[in-house]
Amino acid sequence: MVAVTAVLLAACGGSDGDDEDQIRRAEAKVTAKQRAVTETEAELTEATTAFCDATTEYVVSLDRYGDVLTSTAPTVGDVREAGDDLTRPREDAVGAAEDAVEAQEKSAAARQELTVAQAELKAAKNGKPPPSPTPTESAAPLAPPATVNRVKQAESEFEAAQSGISDETPLSEASRQFNAAAVALEMSWLRLFADAGCLTNDQEKTAADAVRDYTLALQDALAITGYYDGGVDGVYGPETLAAVESLQQSHGLPVTGTV
Repeated sequence: MVAVTAVLLAACGGSDGDDEDQIRRAEAKVTAKQRAVTETEAELTEATTAFCDATTEYVVSLDRYGDVLTSTAPTVGDVREAGDDLTRPREDAVGAAEDAVEAQEKSAAARQELTVAQAELKAAKNGKPPPSPTPTESAAPLAPPATVNRVKQAESEFEAAQSGISDETPLSEASRQFNAAAVALEMSWLRLFADAGCLTNDQEKTAADAVRDYTLALQDALAITGYYDGGVDGVYGPETLAAVESLQQSHGLPVTGTV
């Protein structure tokens, strides 16, 4: 009888030891996954900062591009060279965006693995088998797909405008094509810049207020000079665009619809 009791006690003790080992392994796994989350989040922060910096440089380069169109006696060659100067900033911005997306995916995967490890630890402590694997969640996009698609479209339109310029292209036509494409491209990247979290809420509000104030002043000036009869509402819509085009056409300027 004593021997049987000893065997039973030994068996119970062995089971407790196995449970404790399983809990320790689960705890170690959680610790490792927590460390991985910290590391990937740091990498994501670094990649996002690099993206914001590269995008800033690209947008500034696009903005400087307009100086060519207002400089003294620009030539078609000047316009084409200005477009070529955008190549490196563009490549840097696109490369940084790809790096940020990759870092975001790694961070999401690390968080998912931590969630699984925590569930396994909970099950081990409750003496239950590990839970069934859960489907991997996709990482949230760096920016809304519509914003990304608009950037791609604007890039394509800009490249088409650039390739359509030759030495035989009239300067006014070259300026009009490039300026319109460059402005659209700059606006699309600015939207991506904001949607990717490169602006604080205060900065985004300040930028929106500045655009609205500028548009209000523009609409008021266009109305006074007889080019605009729409509402002075601070929205750069079709009526404002048409008024600007009419003004530009009247003064022999490149008709871009933007100022």
